Amino acid sequence: MISQDTVLLSQKRVLCDWVKYIAALLVVNGHIFIFSNPESEFSKFMNLGACCVSIFFFFSGYGLMTSQRQKGDAYLKGFFRRRILKVLMPLLTAYAITLPIYALLRGPIDWMTVLKTLTWGGPYLRYSWFVSEIVVLYAVFYIVMKTKCGIECKRNILTLLVLVMMALLMITRQPVWYIISLPGFIMGIWFQAFEDKLTGILSEDFILLTSVVIWFFTWQWQLIGHDILTAYRWEYMSYYIYNIAFVVMVVGLVCKLKIPPPDSYVIRSSYEVYLMQNCAFIIISVLSLPFVEYWIMAICTSILIGYFVHNLNARLYKI
Repeated sequence: MISQDTVLLSQKRVLCDWVKYIAALLVVNGHIFIFSNPESEFSKFMNLGACCVSIFFFFSGYGLMTSQRQKGDAYLKGFFRRRILKVLMPLLTAYAITLPIYALLRGPIDWMTVLKTLTWGGPYLRYSWFVSEIVVLYAVFYIVMKTKCGIECKRNILTLLVLVMMALLMITRQPVWYIISLPGFIMGIWFQAFEDKLTGILSEDFILLTSVVIWFFTWQWQLIGHDILTAYRWEYMSYYIYNIAFVVMVVGLVCKLKIPPPDSYVIRSSYEVYLMQNCAFIIISVLSLPFVEYWIMAICTSILIGYFVHNLNARLYKI
């Protein structure tokens, strides 16, 4: 049972939207530094992409389980139209806008490459691998929730299947960033189950401080821990630990904050900002700007295009 004194994450929708929007901008910022200014001393402190994707996965897992708890089996009716369409339509819109811009500024489109790289975007919609994974997770969620067993059993099965998904990605030697953020989804589905207790625990100052220390130590393993534990297996383990610690840290802060931030329609475009970032990079790269100007323009352009595409998608949903 949820205590009446507990303020659920689902009741802090505006704050959670702000978190997701800031996370999307941090992903964009990290990609700018990693691919446009890798030699900078600041670059290693800007690589927050995997951490932020962990947050996206957390809110996805939490949101799915919360809706299932509130609506029961009725939630599964029209599930693919509500959930899958809202994931895939922005992807198609992003391609429809990015491909002509790529053709205009970079060169001809290789349509075979477009087809072969649909699961991760290729040179046209880089970083869209997240969409492929979230669609798979939604499909797995739907199948599991259709089974005839209790919600606890369903949550266990869903957890197991996500772990199997991670194992398959490892076995097939997929990029590590495809894997290390997936525990965030598992954390989301379990946080929802024990939200009453975990809200108080994660928001405690000691837990928050501990999560910050663990996150920073493992996130900056090359800077801090590499000389202590030199084997690669320790570094590989750190990838998972810092993503888990980051989720604990951010969720703890969200639970702790009591004053709601101002609402804004702009923050609802976090998904489109994520999808359209490569389009923004293509446009700004034509200007041959010094890095600082490129950095500012790339962030601003991602925000503007993301907002425009979000409005376009909102209109398309109503058609």
